[in-house]
Amino acid sequence: DGFDVDERTRFGANATTLAPWSAGQELCASGYEGQLCGTCSSHFFRDAIDRTCLSCSSERAAEWYVYATAVIVCVFVAEGLFTLYKRWKDAKAKRIRKRLKKELKLAQSGLAGL
Repeated sequence: DGFDVDERTRFGANATTLAPWSAGQELCASGYEGQLCGTCSSHFFRDAIDRTCLSCSSERAAEWYVYATAVIVCVFVAEGLFTLYKRWKDAKAKRIRKRLKKELKLAQSGLAGL
């Protein structure tokens, strides 16, 4: 294959450092760096859907902040609604127990009079 073991070890399988005649990082597109251009550069992030490196100042980055904020707000709203529901349910159960206790007391006092 033209390479001896020492050359493979020295240059590795990284396209950006494959051989002394390669262009190195210049082979990577903007926003990419590292082995096989597989790392996002500084001020770039990896998009979870299409696995590309996007600039932190790009419109898509702003979209992710909006989506993430919306999800967080929805979680807090759902938690608040659940807490209100539990309190309402507990209060309703307490009212029912109180009413049943009262009715039981009336029934017992009615039986005592027989």
